[in-house]
Amino acid sequence: MSSAPWVVSDREFCPLQTRPWFERNVPTWRRVVTVGGHAAIAELAARGVGVALLPCFVAASKPGLRRIGEVVRELEHGLWLAANPDTLRAPRVRALYDFLGNELEVIRDVFEGQANFAP
Repeated sequence: MSSAPWVVSDREFCPLQTRPWFERNVPTWRRVVTVGGHAAIAELAARGVGVALLPCFVAASKPGLRRIGEVVRELEHGLWLAANPDTLRAPRVRALYDFLGNELEVIRDVFEGQANFAP
């Protein structure tokens, strides 16, 4: 992986905690393509342009990609469903949040890098 070309996020799109990781692990001259968006990064990596650092759920949903290293634990962060408490009192909104929470729990392994996405 250290000698491979990389497809990376541009600075505008790259999450703040990811920038230092790239600075430490991927020399600038290995960054062959810079794009803004996980979908574009995944597509270019799947086409063989270079390796990429992607959220597990993005990579798991893209045929042609395979993990070549471990999950980067230092870049993990939680997934939040947030809403104004008054809004959550509306039955339709509460039902949506309950549904989304249950569905995300069903595919937790995909988000944590333990399984592939099967639509």
